[in-house]
Amino acid sequence: MIGFPRRRGVLAGLLALAATHRPAAAQTGFSALSVQALARARSLNPWTPPRRAPGPAAGLTYDQYRQIRFRPDRWLWAGEPSLGFAANFFAAAYSADEIVDLNLAQDGSARPIPFDPGLFDMPPALAAATAAGGGLTGYSGFRLLAPINRPGQWDEIGAFQGASYFRSLGRDQAYGISARGLSIGTGDNGEEFPDFVAWWLERPAPGAAFVTAHGLLDSRSCAGAYRFQITPGANTVFEVSAKIYPRVTVDHAGVAPASSMFLFDLADPEDVRGSARDYRSGVHDSDGLAIWAGDGRRLWRPLANPGKLRLSQFPDTDPRGFGLMQRKRDFESYGDLEARYDKRPSLWVEPVTPFGMGAVYLLEIPTRLETDDNIACFWRPAAPWAAGSEIDLSYRLHFGTEPYPAPLARVVRTRIGRTGNAVLLAVDFDGGDLSRARPVAQAGAGEVLWSTLIPHADPGVWRATFALKPDGPADLALTLLDEAGAAVSESWTTRFEP
Repeated sequence: MIGFPRRRGVLAGLLALAATHRPAAAQTGFSALSVQALARARSLNPWTPPRRAPGPAAGLTYDQYRQIRFRPDRWLWAGEPSLGFAANFFAAAYSADEIVDLNLAQDGSARPIPFDPGLFDMPPALAAATAAGGGLTGYSGFRLLAPINRPGQWDEIGAFQGASYFRSLGRDQAYGISARGLSIGTGDNGEEFPDFVAWWLERPAPGAAFVTAHGLLDSRSCAGAYRFQITPGANTVFEVSAKIYPRVTVDHAGVAPASSMFLFDLADPEDVRGSARDYRSGVHDSDGLAIWAGDGRRLWRPLANPGKLRLSQFPDTDPRGFGLMQRKRDFESYGDLEARYDKRPSLWVEPVTPFGMGAVYLLEIPTRLETDDNIACFWRPAAPWAAGSEIDLSYRLHFGTEPYPAPLARVVRTRIGRTGNAVLLAVDFDGGDLSRARPVAQAGAGEVLWSTLIPHADPGVWRATFALKPDGPADLALTLLDEAGAAVSESWTTRFEP
């Protein structure tokens, strides 16, 4: 266990601050240990709900909220281009009405960033409407910017707002998937949403490749201290270090959780697309779950918009990585010139310290709207987190393209159809010469009638097709094996529901 900061005066101030919602006082000797001390102290006190913006601000519409703009001339660090990063803040209003404390850390000291409504521009009528209820009263989060795409052009590399949510993207991409600091009870009745209640933004060193943010997390069940070291690039990488201090026993924790959207794809039947068939060929932020198991196995699970909620788990020990991927990168897989789903980032989780025993969980929720995040993915430890303990987490998040693609043949698309009383499943693998491979299909229920493997029209792609005589819901799996019985492809798996 890492100890408290050395200076007793600093520690006493942090402990007193931890039990309040007042903005942090200026402090010396600030470091990641300072936030850990705050989190540990909070966990010893009863949970207090987060502060919220007053009624008129919280009651704004989405379009009204979008009209509240942070003034470009007041961006943090924007006047210092040698730092390579800038930041601005979100006002607490609309559905993002939880107020967070923002602080600036520099040279081992930290000071609060006071709320200033003059930092925001908005139309006069909107300003008058919010002023009637006290106006804007606090920040709800922040965004980070850097010249990730072109020199001298400030583009977003991350946004932190709402509970413990944040999102990022790689070069020449558009926002899509979101991450969370922590989830509790996801997929169960009574899910808990831990909040980041305070942030410390470290002033980057001139010429540094990364920027660092520290977050203080709080919820009914636990408190936590997070450190994010963020390096933008073709893939934007978050180095995440966290200490979690449970108030109570936590037996349904979600580590490195992600939230995404999947409405439909080619494999989906007509009724998923609605009574008026959508003109687009696919609508999703992610198209599959990829897992690199601790024993080296590779797994691909295509996502679905199911008829009813389903929670799947993939047990493992010390996984090497997992995440929600957007593998299809050609425009015609979507045909949407506005949403540009072909530019949505994948999110890969790479454990730095071993995760131990547990399972990757995948939650799929039925939806008819592409504005719903109906997909969630996270790691759930097998052992509960005991009250009063300290949980140490360390992992990387890769926002962009799949950082560690399998050296085996990879699944590039899945199609499903029917012939007579059988279900036909066609899975395309990109893997070079597979002429000596054979497909092995398995079904947890029902009967696999036949399977074939033939070359695709696309070079290097092969199509494995098998027919299933269904007998109720079933877990299906398909792997390509060589002549010696060794896997030469990812293991494709899905849940079939009549």
